[in-house]
Amino acid sequence: MFGHNDAPPTDRGAAVAAVATGTPSEAAPPADEQCTETIRANKRWACLTAAVFDGSALTLQGDVGVPEGTALDVNGGFHLHIFGSDGVSPDPAVMGAHATDQEQWYVEDKLPSVATWGDGRWKAIASYAPPGQTLPDKVCVRIAVDWHGLVKDTNGGYETGNCASITKG
Repeated sequence: MFGHNDAPPTDRGAAVAAVATGTPSEAAPPADEQCTETIRANKRWACLTAAVFDGSALTLQGDVGVPEGTALDVNGGFHLHIFGSDGVSPDPAVMGAHATDQEQWYVEDKLPSVATWGDGRWKAIASYAPPGQTLPDKVCVRIAVDWHGLVKDTNGGYETGNCASITKG
């Protein structure tokens, strides 16, 4: 993982033993990476399950929930806002046109989504990379409306999505 010191064990024997005994080899994911029941309780939600950088492209995998008979649509409908993060900053609340101090994101209406080195999607994510890194530690997703304001969650906040650590693949 980029910018992360918590790499999974490289000892194949230890990993196999952990699986065989049911002992987890890694701690539970951080709170911002979990696809919680609270997120899934929203009318529209998205959860990233993987963010893999292969050296020239970042591929995001995940799940999207929308009301039956509807779909996400970047051309005038509900869609995804995807952005880089370190797990703390930026606050997801500024990832939409509703915010006066809005940050950078890119729009998408499906997962998987691919950001290729140098394109606008890449630049929106990479703008949150710490000095000396090509990409930030994480990428995050939220649901937005046609005019790019974020959709409020069932509690009045903006938890309609999660984040995923970027791994090298």
